[in-house]
Amino acid sequence: MAAALLLLAACTRANEVVFEGGATTTLAAGTKALSASTAGTAAAPSSSPLPSTSSAATTVVAAPPATIPTSGQVLESLPGTIAVTGSSNESMLLLGPNLEFETIDDVPGGFFAQPTWSPDGQFLAWARESVDGVTEVVVRSTVDGTQSAYAVPYITFYMQWRPDSRAIGLLGGGGAGTALVVLDLDDETVSPLHAAGSFYFDWSPDGTSMITHLDSSRLEFFDLDSGDVTLVDSETGIFQAAVWTPNGDAIIYTRPSTIQTAGIGGALVAQAVTVEELVLHHVATGEIEILAHATGIGQFSLAPDGARVAFTAIGQGEESVMRVIDLATGQTEAIEAGFVFALQWSPDSNKIMLMGIDGPDIVYHVWDSGEVTSYIKATPTEIFLRYIRFWGQYDLSMRLWAPDSSAFVFTAEDGDDDSVFLQRLDDDLPIKLGPGSVATFSPAG
Repeated sequence: MAAALLLLAACTRANEVVFEGGATTTLAAGTKALSASTAGTAAAPSSSPLPSTSSAATTVVAAPPATIPTSGQVLESLPGTIAVTGSSNESMLLLGPNLEFETIDDVPGGFFAQPTWSPDGQFLAWARESVDGVTEVVVRSTVDGTQSAYAVPYITFYMQWRPDSRAIGLLGGGGAGTALVVLDLDDETVSPLHAAGSFYFDWSPDGTSMITHLDSSRLEFFDLDSGDVTLVDSETGIFQAAVWTPNGDAIIYTRPSTIQTAGIGGALVAQAVTVEELVLHHVATGEIEILAHATGIGQFSLAPDGARVAFTAIGQGEESVMRVIDLATGQTEAIEAGFVFALQWSPDSNKIMLMGIDGPDIVYHVWDSGEVTSYIKATPTEIFLRYIRFWGQYDLSMRLWAPDSSAFVFTAEDGDDDSVFLQRLDDDLPIKLGPGSVATFSPAG
């Protein structure tokens, strides 16, 4: 597997993000790796050996933690509300448009994770674990501020709201598998429904079913009411979550394909090449439309309006070529964007945030109308690094873009602290908002 998907972060807790059964690989405490060339290896610590002519041991002086350069612009208000897990992960915070932080939940010695906004913006949910091991999902009304806690049978590491904002699909577990539970707000039930060795999903637009990618090998429709399972494809590519088009007519995913490559003079090479093909699977007819081929691991993201899909291939040590494909016309635009391993469309469906890698850092770019603008390079927080390893799933529920598509939020190591930053598209440098390990914008409205 390409190294960009083998991002490792130090973890001293038992509730590390896990999608594929059992505990994920960890490094020694205080180390991390984010490298395109070396998988599973901690980045070398920054140090400077001082030469000495004596027989004494060489002295090594560690470089001070880097601070992130910030903009001199004065921010008067935010274009939306940002949910933030505190830098110690022992609290849940809201940063409102008025730029004031509000602590909405805290448990000394506890742990908070994955704040997730409902599609209509009227609820915010998050997972928490108390110091004595009690695991819950908390749902807060943004209308009146009331909060309800629901006991769940395991540590929740992923949640996605049903499109009608009345239920949440939860993934968690460990050991031999990953389990799906649905929290229904109307009848206040927490119902275990499905499990597999590895489990990724997306709600259907009407909320009656899910498209599930199980055990990295099969794609299925799962009916929530009946529990019926229908096989969609038994040969899936190297991806995480398949996605529905907004009208519910089709799903998008990758699958392996064998092609012949052209040799000298156009002659076909005898040896076939296995590639990933991005496909549009029409639900009603079963027709499969091939959108693109790629060598390496495919990453894709569908625009909110469903008109275009962005697709990039990750190859070991290779630069990726991003393609923006119009689903109606099939027209493809190739974008040279360097090594990109994660991407997210803006709410207005006109721009794409691209996350690349440079040593231990994430490099943020934005594609807009065929042009790529490069912004900040920063070392991600340990918690966000756990999410980014599975961005093919978290892209469906974690909003980094501001509701008006004018900016995006990110968290990074800043000196000795974890901090939240706002990157406005009309500014070269970000604005520091305050402490925090993970941050996500509310939807429009």
